[in-house]
Amino acid sequence: LNKGAISDVGQMLQGKVPGLNISRSGDPNRNAAIIMRGASTLREGAQSPLFVIDGVVGADISILAPDDIASIDVLKDAAAAAIYGNRAANGVIMVTTKKGTAGHTQLSYSGYFGVENVSNQYDMMDADQLKAFLAKNNSALTPANDKGANTDWQKEVQRSDALSYNHNISMSGGTEKTTYNASINYFKQQGIVKTSGLDRFIGRVGVEQKALNDKLKLGLTLSNSISDADLVPYRNTVLAQMLTYLPTAPVRNPDGSYFDNLIQTSYYNPVSMLENGKENLKTKTILGNFTANLK
Repeated sequence: LNKGAISDVGQMLQGKVPGLNISRSGDPNRNAAIIMRGASTLREGAQSPLFVIDGVVGADISILAPDDIASIDVLKDAAAAAIYGNRAANGVIMVTTKKGTAGHTQLSYSGYFGVENVSNQYDMMDADQLKAFLAKNNSALTPANDKGANTDWQKEVQRSDALSYNHNISMSGGTEKTTYNASINYFKQQGIVKTSGLDRFIGRVGVEQKALNDKLKLGLTLSNSISDADLVPYRNTVLAQMLTYLPTAPVRNPDGSYFDNLIQTSYYNPVSMLENGKENLKTKTILGNFTANLK
């Protein structure tokens, strides 16, 4: 599995499995897009493989912190995935989480701090270049659009540095009869687009107990994920206006209000859209798994 600043399970597999295409956007609230063996349907959103977490079929992969994963098995061929029926048409990804081991109690911590930025911005005209280009072609801006500003809308909409950090504390141990493990994970990431971001807390505990001369093994695992996501309403429109809004227009008027040219249609101040449009999504997910194995 990939190491480093990993916030999504899909990132752990990028470039590791032939035929498994994984792409991720700069939006912290969108999971990596995972497509196995190429597109298998014309319907959008129905191309993701089936996830199996510790035997739980169809479980939400966002319930797991990357630090809690012990191994990942990818089933690509139809014969290997046949046990799951038509749900496995897009392949199967089987995830095995870490378990407690007999011995002394072990306490471990892992964390990272990361910075993301746009590697290559669009090369746009500034105000002077735009005016020179228009004058060369015997044209000019209207008074409603030429306010004497020189605005770089990409810098106004996007963060120059989007920060992220992750903290994970885990504990495991036990005896020959009973083993346990528990972990707490906190993850925070700013999005490249201003006002976007993600706060996520994941708690997990697992216990295994042997009985009847080790012929019976009982297992219980509980995982709880709480996420707080700041989304960008009309995100695609904001990004489109970032590239089409004229650099001669200011972000704000002299009185502090946002500048808007209401004469033109489909022409919106992208910073005003960011600041005035708010969308927040809080998600709580719990996964419980009980197993009994008798020899």
